[in-house]
Amino acid sequence: MTTMQKFHAHWPTLALLAAGVLHTLVLGTLPLFVAGMVAELNLGEREVGWLASADMAGSALAAVCIIAFVRRVPWRPIACVAIALVIAGNLTATRATGFETLMLTRVVAGIGGGLILSIVFVGLCRSTSPDRYFGLYTFSQLGLQALFLSFVPSILKAYGVDVLYLLFAAISAGCLVFVLSFPKSAPSASGADAPIANAGGSRLSPSAIIALAAQGIYFLAPAAAWAYFERIGQTFGLTLDAIGPALGAAAVVGITGAASVVVLGTRISRMTSMVLGTALSIATVALLMGGSGFAAFLVAAALFNFAWNFTFPYQMGTLATLDDSEAVPILSLLVQLMGLALGPLAASFLNPQGGYQTILIACMGCYVASLVLFRVAERKRASVSEPVEFSKHVQEVGTFSLRPLRIPQDIPLVHDWVTREYAKYWGMQNKSVQEVEAMYREIVRPGHVRAFLGLYDGTPSFLAECYRPSEDVLAAYYEASQRDRGMHILIAPMQKRIPRFTWHAFTTVLDYLFSDRSVQRVVVEPDIRNEKVHVLNRRAGFVVEKTIELPASPAQPAKVALLSICTREAYAAASSGGNDG
Repeated sequence: MTTMQKFHAHWPTLALLAAGVLHTLVLGTLPLFVAGMVAELNLGEREVGWLASADMAGSALAAVCIIAFVRRVPWRPIACVAIALVIAGNLTATRATGFETLMLTRVVAGIGGGLILSIVFVGLCRSTSPDRYFGLYTFSQLGLQALFLSFVPSILKAYGVDVLYLLFAAISAGCLVFVLSFPKSAPSASGADAPIANAGGSRLSPSAIIALAAQGIYFLAPAAAWAYFERIGQTFGLTLDAIGPALGAAAVVGITGAASVVVLGTRISRMTSMVLGTALSIATVALLMGGSGFAAFLVAAALFNFAWNFTFPYQMGTLATLDDSEAVPILSLLVQLMGLALGPLAASFLNPQGGYQTILIACMGCYVASLVLFRVAERKRASVSEPVEFSKHVQEVGTFSLRPLRIPQDIPLVHDWVTREYAKYWGMQNKSVQEVEAMYREIVRPGHVRAFLGLYDGTPSFLAECYRPSEDVLAAYYEASQRDRGMHILIAPMQKRIPRFTWHAFTTVLDYLFSDRSVQRVVVEPDIRNEKVHVLNRRAGFVVEKTIELPASPAQPAKVALLSICTREAYAAASSGGNDG
């Protein structure tokens, strides 16, 4: 695919991402936003917690309502309704004269924002690269937050909080441009690093339930602390004019937390990364318990933001590996919103008038409890056997296994592979996700072809197709036997070099085919121009029979191919001769 074609293919997801980022501005400016509302109506400390919870409570309510039908309703009309609610809530807030009225307007705006974010989370989780999109989502969110926090204090001081309401309404209206590019409905689930234990099931796995609870508990802590950050800044001896720039600078540092995840990926295990992020969060809370001066507050706020935004993407990655139920993305959003809503509310009952020590100690407890529950969830998943059809372990390399390809869940991942330049011989470079899904449904429809996702240490790393040549068009080109099997293999883009990886993946498919004692020969028909695979075939014991011209089929384009055969004996000899790595 050309660069422009790739951008066009990703644009609907990018439109979702942009709308989601813009509708999180209330959260990003929460400490100063709440300060403006409190000053406008001369409210007390307890009302601070209630107002800080209002938008999040509305969003959580929206997530509860949409979770049952988000995959069945048209997304663009729902997004338009959501934006209308956000605009109405903010415009009505400018007319609010009391605490109860203001609370109601914030809940209405929150419902609209929650509907948008529910759609966005499903869309990002069902994209071809969920980790990359969530990294970009967090990165963009923090960048915009830093920009806003730099001038919100000046706006509040000069014009009051009503201008913020109007600004939020205008931004939401502007998102209608992105809604035009939204997917018309929920896309198919991605297979990227997908779990297997609950494939296609509607019930959540126990490990996913535990992890969702862990994420909800985690979000209680930063939400509680963040709502009172402006107040905590005052205990450092700072004024609002100093606190605003400090929080803006801290948001910039928070961006590096998200960027670190994009750079590191899973080079360090997700659990190790969450341990590091949680430890840093606890250390940051300790710094907030006692300090004075601008520098101390700035360091504490910066590390707070870094740790929060470093840990969150790994939580999403962990959830993605625990369960592939289509409810998980919205449930994740829901527990985050519940944590964000209940955190400030719970903190308001922890005697903020007498200081903030109790709130911060409670935050530490939430951080520790969340990490423990995530660890329990991972161990519970590890104890569940996965429906892998074939597996082998290569010493000092890792475990290679095959599981049936899930359609449509795995198709976005497969689409990402088959449209790469190096996969040109598969003939799918200009195909959309929907076209690739249709092709694979047609490929496996006759029943004699099976498609597999190859896993390396549990991570999707190659694609394999196995078939019976005697029931395929190939039977017209040689004397096919019922004991013959055919195969195709495609290696995924590699993030790091693993010695002899292609060979080990290739022989995993051959070992699987020959594990059936009735199979005596494996047949391949690679494109005559594909020199790399010819070398691999010769190494495994394949012998070229003849050159053939194959017509186009659902599995491949028309091509001139080298019909090659490997007998059980030839493969055994090649393997025993040291070619098995």
